[in-house]
Amino acid sequence: MSSPHPPNPSHPERPERPQVPNLSARDRDESRPPQGPRDQSGPGYGPRQSSQGPHTPRHQQPQGQPGFEQHRYGPPQNRPHGQPSGPQQHGSPQHGAPQHGPHQHGVNRPGPNQHSPNQHGPHRPGSPQHSHQQQGPLGFTPQDQEDSSRGFPWGLAAGWAAGVVVVLIAAVVAIWQVNERVYTAEATAEQYWESVQSGDGPAALSMVESTPGFIHGDDAADLDHVLLTGEPLATSAELIEGATLQETGEGAELEFIVGSENYTTEIPVTRTGSTWGFFDDWQITSSALTWFEVTVPGAPQGGIGQVTVNGEPVNLDEETTRLSAFVPTVADIDVDSQWLVGSHQHVVTAAENSDDPAERITLDLEASEEAAELLHTEVQEYFDACAEQQVLMPSGCPVGITTNHQVDADTITWDFPDPEEITLGFDAEGWHVDYENLTAQVSFDAVHYHTGDELEETEEVPFDLDIAVGADGEDLIVSVTEG
Repeated sequence: MSSPHPPNPSHPERPERPQVPNLSARDRDESRPPQGPRDQSGPGYGPRQSSQGPHTPRHQQPQGQPGFEQHRYGPPQNRPHGQPSGPQQHGSPQHGAPQHGPHQHGVNRPGPNQHSPNQHGPHRPGSPQHSHQQQGPLGFTPQDQEDSSRGFPWGLAAGWAAGVVVVLIAAVVAIWQVNERVYTAEATAEQYWESVQSGDGPAALSMVESTPGFIHGDDAADLDHVLLTGEPLATSAELIEGATLQETGEGAELEFIVGSENYTTEIPVTRTGSTWGFFDDWQITSSALTWFEVTVPGAPQGGIGQVTVNGEPVNLDEETTRLSAFVPTVADIDVDSQWLVGSHQHVVTAAENSDDPAERITLDLEASEEAAELLHTEVQEYFDACAEQQVLMPSGCPVGITTNHQVDADTITWDFPDPEEITLGFDAEGWHVDYENLTAQVSFDAVHYHTGDELEETEEVPFDLDIAVGADGEDLIVSVTEG
């Protein structure tokens, strides 16, 4: 420990500095700029530091040496980040101890070996350097912050802001264009039509807002859904030619040709909401699905239990069936049995009014060529049987004449009309045979009963037939008798 040096009378005293008001320790603390946390053991100063180890006692100020401050040098002491650096003094008076000496009436003046808090001598190795500027919580002084603000890249920030604005505008334009071109009623209708056209019924059905009850509800069992998928649906699309889709505000119309007829139907579309708040959501309404009824009059009488719809068999309930269908659909409905045939082409379009009843179509049947041939064959055989009898009153035949002349039986001939004059038809009542005035002709040679002259007689004999036609399983029964 260094000993204090008494004042040397040989040296002249330093000129006195201007007197500062005598401030108490509390006043000095309040007038001092705010600093970081400090040790409360010494008023107005930073934490007391000791050059010795943690267990070395602090050096006390020698008694009777007023104003004496011993300054020790050593390695800088660790302090929290942001702790302001300042003059570190050692040997200061203990807290609460009375101060003596001439310096108690003013600010302590440093002696020859003492340092003033605002004055620094040459830096000695190992001694801490002291900062006179107030530091912020992160160790930055106001001058550092001012220099930092002067060097901020305002031009770069403005460029980034302009780029963000451009990107936002481009995003808005892109969203608008996508919404106008992709998320539209026409685009939804086109996707629906493409699914129908390719025969992908499930995909088309998935685009419908709500499935009608006749598809999956209680009435589903009463309908046949053959036209909603597979080959029948693809066949329907093949029958549609020149399809052109046009947007009509909140919907779309499809113009197309079937055979030589032009058709137009609405593809009913409705807006159901939006995706992410930007893109409109559109769906096909349930009116794009409909059903129609097919009636086949006399089907039970004709032995018909099925019809063919676009190549697929559909069972009849007595003489009717109901079919579900997309809009649009072309249905070729056929009956092509051995004895009865019939066909009808039905084009399904959207109803103008949702309250309109379902369409009902009638498929009329007619005798097949094979059935007509069978009838003609049976009639011909009947006529032949009558003609073979060389008598004027053939047995079991609808014809016959009498004469007073002596007839040469070998010359008797009967000519019956062509069976082609007899037609076979079919209606709700079943089979029926149509013909007009049937007339047979009989020729024979005879001898006049009074004069004995030879005669060649020819007479017209009208007649009627009783022809019955009926089905017995898969067989057609034709019965011809005299009328």
